[in-house]
Amino acid sequence: MAQEFSPVENFKRATSATLRAIAERDDVTVGFGPESAGVSGSRVRLPNPPRDLPAEEAAQLRGAADSVALRLRYHDDAVHSKRVPSGPLARAVFDAVEQARVEALGSRRMAGVASNLEAMLDEQYRRQGYERITERTESTMAEAVRLLTREALTRERPPPAARRVVDLWRPWLESRIGKDFGELDRAILDQDAYARATRKLLQDLDIDFGEADESEDTEEQQGGEESESENQVPLPGETPRTAGKPGNRNSGRVSGNRVPIPGETPETAGEPGNRRLGRVPGPDTISGMISGNG
Repeated sequence: MAQEFSPVENFKRATSATLRAIAERDDVTVGFGPESAGVSGSRVRLPNPPRDLPAEEAAQLRGAADSVALRLRYHDDAVHSKRVPSGPLARAVFDAVEQARVEALGSRRMAGVASNLEAMLDEQYRRQGYERITERTESTMAEAVRLLTREALTRERPPPAARRVVDLWRPWLESRIGKDFGELDRAILDQDAYARATRKLLQDLDIDFGEADESEDTEEQQGGEESESENQVPLPGETPRTAGKPGNRNSGRVSGNRVPIPGETPETAGEPGNRRLGRVPGPDTISGMISGNG
């Protein structure tokens, strides 16, 4: 005689099986408990379903399961760690835009997944009080970028509970990063290319990447300049060993007759470190920028 299960147990079993199928991972173990949804290695935790299983709450839980499954399927932690910035706000936006990517891949291919994710996100923002927010603040910036990215990748409007916040942010964000969404869309299947496009988006927002990223970017820039100088053809008066070396040719990296920008003096105009995009403003500066009219 076949074992009979309660409706809640059947729901758990079906949700677990669907999660493994979407993730394309037979090794995943799924547990249910009082915690919010999350994943650690091959172990997934999901919230306990309610006993009466109302349709709305069932869709929200399926959405949480689908979100985890899509991250298992499409997200590579090694690629993410290589590109993620260390600054707190930069990291939050970077993580949010990557989550938008993996969820968009599922929404594009499976209408049921798109509906479940919509239900999950709407409940998430409703629980966080997004419907009561009346001004843009740094605390909602990452999610606003996430939802605008989601909209660009899937053509889906923000969930009802978050629409006010997105509308508060939309003019300010689209004027700065509107052009970046097209590049994210083109790179959606390549996580590393998408991550590089996300870093460009962060630069366009003038968000501080963090000290470690400052050092890494400087080393990459110096390495690129050395490679360039090695391939330079000597000009009259140069030898092959000095061709392209700093001070031997005006390649735009030295000050020359450059007009100083605010904060520079004529003596330091154009010197390395004085003119760098997306590195100067920190969280306090961003707060000042977003509190104004843009």
